Amino acid sequence: MGKDRQDLSEAGRALGPLAEIMRQVKEGELTPEQLQAIVEHRIPFNFRYEIFKVTVDCSMSLKQLLEACNLRKKRQDNHYNSLAHFSLKGFGKQEIELALVHLGWHSQTIQVHQQLSFNGLKAARIEHLLAFGANFPNIPEKENAPILALGSSYCADDLGRQAYPGLERHYQGERDFHIPCEDPDNLPGWPAYYRFLAIRK
Repeated sequence: MGKDRQDLSEAGRALGPLAEIMRQVKEGELTPEQLQAIVEHRIPFNFRYEIFKVTVDCSMSLKQLLEACNLRKKRQDNHYNSLAHFSLKGFGKQEIELALVHLGWHSQTIQVHQQLSFNGLKAARIEHLLAFGANFPNIPEKENAPILALGSSYCADDLGRQAYPGLERHYQGERDFHIPCEDPDNLPGWPAYYRFLAIRK
């Protein structure tokens, strides 16, 4: 009996994701294109995101948006210098919904863009990131969960590496702004614990 229960338990775990996929198809939560992508392993089934409503005020400068995030003061001058590489898009105040996406697996930037697109999203820009940081100062709660906005970038060096704006939590609990580079020679790409900010297409 013990082995039978174990077999049933393992079968239940195996059918669990399948049953959830069937439910999402029936409820219209998965499009035929998304289902096909899951079957072909082009997108992971465990694509997860949370929605946050924020106001993006494009009448503010990037410096003002950064100051509203109440970041770690020790690196404030470095933050301001880094902003010269970016520009704002849009005018006035915009009420938008931001998706905080957690893929849960190592991914290169191009793969992240593909996953977002399959789910009706596109990468957020720096103004979205800073507005998110100002409105939700305690997210993410974990120390090791940087948030990147892959919709803004600049060429960081002669190797052609792209740098992207991000927010992370310092080990002492303080929020920090950083601009990591994606290394083209690092095939795994961004670590599995990274989050990506996105907006609807």
